[in-house]
Amino acid sequence: MDYAACREALEWAEADVTAAELHGTLCALLCTRPDPHVAEWVREIVVTEHPPQGSAWAGALCDAGECARESFTRGGFDLELLLPDDDAPLAERSEALSDWCTGFLYGLGLAGGGLTASLSDDAREVVSDLTEFTRIDAEENSEDAERAYSEVVEYVRMGVLLIYEELMRAGSAAPERSRLH
Repeated sequence: MDYAACREALEWAEADVTAAELHGTLCALLCTRPDPHVAEWVREIVVTEHPPQGSAWAGALCDAGECARESFTRGGFDLELLLPDDDAPLAERSEALSDWCTGFLYGLGLAGGGLTASLSDDAREVVSDLTEFTRIDAEENSEDAERAYSEVVEYVRMGVLLIYEELMRAGSAAPERSRLH
């Protein structure tokens, strides 16, 4: 999974979604829909000025979604959020994390409001926290800020796994829809 490749593909396509936001949306869809159609979802989520010619530019994006799908089906403990590498500035990584959370919440919203009502108190708290994380704004670049960022990323990752497990266990995943929008 390559954040830079996904970002470049989206920039080339002049898409109105970031790589992190797209990945967050795909992860939510994987949590809420039992039959993944990652390539179709990518084509529907990425609104672009340059319609794909044979979808060549979507390869990296589909790969990122497929990695998430495989992580979920293997138990999820190797799930990685599609975010900039640790050598990127903290402000850039924080903005991407905010975008990832925004995308995940959007994907949950596509499944319908009743879905989150079926979650446990702990999982609903994660959804509430994700809403707060969409407002992350890291300006300070210190060791404490780095540690806090890492802890938030791990919390988001584990929270998403909790949501996935609850939705799959309860069998309350949304029925497949033909279109996302």
